[in-house]
Amino acid sequence: MNGTKAYLRYSAHVPSRRISFSLLLPVLSLALWVCLISVPTTLVYANFQLSARGAPAVSFSSSLGKVTIPRKRFLRFAVVAATSHLAHVIQAVDLPAIAIELPLSRLSSTWPRTWTPAGMTVESWRAVIYPIYCLPFWWFVGVGLDGLLKRRHLRWPWLLTGTLLCGFLVFLALGLTFGVSAKDHVGMAYVFWGFGFWVALMGIFPATWLRQGLASRRNLRLMARSHT
Repeated sequence: MNGTKAYLRYSAHVPSRRISFSLLLPVLSLALWVCLISVPTTLVYANFQLSARGAPAVSFSSSLGKVTIPRKRFLRFAVVAATSHLAHVIQAVDLPAIAIELPLSRLSSTWPRTWTPAGMTVESWRAVIYPIYCLPFWWFVGVGLDGLLKRRHLRWPWLLTGTLLCGFLVFLALGLTFGVSAKDHVGMAYVFWGFGFWVALMGIFPATWLRQGLASRRNLRLMARSHT
């Protein structure tokens, strides 16, 4: 019995070896970026280089006819080709990246249009850069998930910030739903499910706040009973 008590006391002071979600989520986001964007772009670029065989350009047939790509545009065309089917999915999954993109675009000479490298579409550029811009938001969600799963105790500034962000996303989603005509909704499905996805993620914070509040009340009742 004494050995069991000593073991329990020792275990309570041993730090958990579980990886924090505040670290794990950004790492997973980067890993997906490598698998879905970086690797396919590299393969397409390498294929262009092999097909060119030292020539200044490479030509191939497509549904639009014969296409010729100069060597200096191999990389940009490879990015467009690799991201064409995933651009909207990535924009939805990394929707908060807009908060980083907007001020940067505002400082560029292309405002109100989004700045993009020459030869790239806005969708392809966002597919490349949004996972990077969104890393702070994945870290923040990881902090909330650590709190929800009782891996750490979140103080009220964390909980208030996350709850306000959740409410702000709900406000934007409702404004987009009712403030945009049905005609303009066509082709915007990925934006709506992106908002729904991030409202659910940010909902971790009010849920954690509620759980911690109920736990505090329960502890206070237990303490009150112990003193009576």
